[in-house]
Amino acid sequence: MSRLAFVRHGQSLANARRVHAGQSDDDLSPLGIIQARRLAATLEGWTIDRLVSSDLKRAVHTAQLAWPHATPRLETYAALRERDIGEWEGIARDSPIKGRHPNRLLTWDEGPPGGESLHQLATRVMKWFIEHDDGSRMLIVVHGGVIRCILGLLDDLPYEHIGALKIANVQVERRDVSPERWSQLATRLRV
Repeated sequence: MSRLAFVRHGQSLANARRVHAGQSDDDLSPLGIIQARRLAATLEGWTIDRLVSSDLKRAVHTAQLAWPHATPRLETYAALRERDIGEWEGIARDSPIKGRHPNRLLTWDEGPPGGESLHQLATRVMKWFIEHDDGSRMLIVVHGGVIRCILGLLDDLPYEHIGALKIANVQVERRDVSPERWSQLATRLRV
């Protein structure tokens, strides 16, 4: 049984500007740095076997500040990046360009123009978990979209509700996951 703690990165520069970041490599805002340092106090006394993050700066920086210990060393993976939001990357969250499709980021099977759907994101991340979950205690610092998909699937939410899950900056979500669970979810997703 794996003990997984998912953490969304601290506030990024894009979050502070209220623009969609997607896979843009923005770092943490000054508030995001404070949030990550406060998270370190919350994690004090925890025992983990692996520290894992997306390879994007905002996740890496959060992981480094939140877990300032020498061990375990930080492992970064491109497969854990935020959802690719294609043509909507860098636009304001309330931009009129999204006007004809205001809920497209919330739907399971549709993605923004040139980007990934939640289903595609979940499939990408699920493949990573199938390959890398070794039954250890992992602290996983990633992005709201990644956490939304994995928790939605682990918690058996209907697909149409997964996009609406709210994941705050530096929010910690813990789950115990059996190896069989990943196989069940992979079958459900047809991975």
